[in-house]
Amino acid sequence: MAEQYEKEVLEPELRPEYIEKAKRIMKQKAIHVKDFAKRYGLKKSIT
Repeated sequence: MAEQYEKEVLEPELRPEYIEKAKRIMKQKAIHVKDFAKRYGLKKSIT
């Protein structure tokens, strides 16, 4: 019963396709943004 719970509820192993996609994304060059809200048209929040 515990093994069935583990397979159905707990986080499954990552699929190989997902791992390869994640590796490609991590190799991409980062974009540096000075003003994120201005660049993406967001309202600045008051905190």
